Amino acid sequence: MAIDHSPKVFISYCWKNKTYQDKVLHLAERLRENGVDVTLDQWDLRPGQDMNAFMEMSIRDAEKVLILCESKYTEKADARKGGVGKETTIITPEVYGRYRQEKFIPVVMENPASFPAYLKSAMAVFYVTEAEEEFDKLLRSIYEVHKEKPPLGKIPDWVTGSSPRKEEGKLRIDSKSKSGKPKLGEIPEWVRKEEVAPAAVKFTLHEGDRDIEFGRYPQGAKGEVEPLRWRVLAVDEKGKKALLVTEKLIDCCRYHNKSEDITWEGCDLRIWLNGNFLNSAFSEEESAKIGLTNNNNPDNPRYEIHGGNPTVDRVFLLSIDEAEKYFHRKRDRVAKVTKYAINQGSDFDEKGMGCWWLRSPGFNRGLAAYVSSVGGVHWRGYRVHNVDVAVRPALWLNL
Repeated sequence: MAIDHSPKVFISYCWKNKTYQDKVLHLAERLRENGVDVTLDQWDLRPGQDMNAFMEMSIRDAEKVLILCESKYTEKADARKGGVGKETTIITPEVYGRYRQEKFIPVVMENPASFPAYLKSAMAVFYVTEAEEEFDKLLRSIYEVHKEKPPLGKIPDWVTGSSPRKEEGKLRIDSKSKSGKPKLGEIPEWVRKEEVAPAAVKFTLHEGDRDIEFGRYPQGAKGEVEPLRWRVLAVDEKGKKALLVTEKLIDCCRYHNKSEDITWEGCDLRIWLNGNFLNSAFSEEESAKIGLTNNNNPDNPRYEIHGGNPTVDRVFLLSIDEAEKYFHRKRDRVAKVTKYAINQGSDFDEKGMGCWWLRSPGFNRGLAAYVSSVGGVHWRGYRVHNVDVAVRPALWLNL
């Protein structure tokens, strides 16, 4: 269905040079002339305003995000550099997370086309020459006005057998040329009945519940996929959502793939959790039950290292504060490592217990806090590119 109002659109692009900035500005002006409510940093970002907050708010509030793709943008997006890198960390979880994917429109701005890694499989719109035809296609994409399929015609009589073709050299279909497949029967009655039809995923959960099955993920030594089991850490006052964390440490990933200062907002583990993990572990129905969480990302309480900007996540790691708040005793934080996670490189002790990442920074932003194999919260942290710390995902589930 076409959009029947002025859609709110954010333009994500790279400040390559003055000529290119003018091209972007001209595109934004053309869009506004055609009823598109464009948010553009050249107009809307004020001196002194927090750039990260501006980007996150603009992307979150937009109905459509135009991602202007060219070589410089791709370079910065893939390397997570500058403002483009910041925007990429915000956009990528939504693109991978199946959350309104049509919201993000790649726009090719140069030949040969160049796309960030997370957009390589996305269908793009071209705006290389700025021709009217290119602009029209882009405008149609924004308003969701697409070419309609022609009406479905009648099956030819010669196919149904009511009037077989007899012309020389043409295919003639009659009863002797049929494949011999049995006649397609009716759908069984038990499938038709509402009470037997698959029901929507529903839960009644209480704080402290254990072994809640939700999603599936490799856990065996050979990668055997098994149900994911979760622990309920909290239920909100209205009983409409519950905070879950996996019972076991399900995988082994670096907090970040480079040794550099980083916070939860920009780390690679956040992208993986809201991308590959979310897609592989949950069905579409299950994924729809996972709420968007506004994480404040508090500072390290001992070393006062800044925890970074607020983020919006579907899957996340617990912070230092949350690990201490929701696990009432040290031993409650102890978790066993799956055989799959061990094969991925996770360290473990003689009892099979492992360390798991927290999203909070450590002694500095090149370190990330973690929970030890005996349940202690380590504020100082491990290097963010450490290869043997396990992952224990958390999420808020809509009940």
